[in-house]
Amino acid sequence: AVRQSTINQEISNQFQKAKAAIYADRQHLLARVPQRVRIEPADHPGPVPAVPDVAPGVDAAAADPVPAAACEQLAEDAAQTTLMVVAFQRWYREQREAHGNP
Repeated sequence: AVRQSTINQEISNQFQKAKAAIYADRQHLLARVPQRVRIEPADHPGPVPAVPDVAPGVDAAAADPVPAAACEQLAEDAAQTTLMVVAFQRWYREQREAHGNP
């Protein structure tokens, strides 16, 4: 029981450290990447003809962008879920070894 408790605490500590590191890396990257990249059309026509926003005969569809906050939350949830799976796999492996099962 003491060995199991030790394993649980070690896995929990490592999970929290990894989670904090991923969150810090993500915040650092988000600070460096612009929120949107815009390509402005040239003032004069170049060798490539301009492409209309909507092809003739096709109704324009309303843009339905995913809010940045939703993308950030999705990325955070995915990272945390991955960490949880890795931590569970390690916990399971160490519990089996503690019980003498290879």
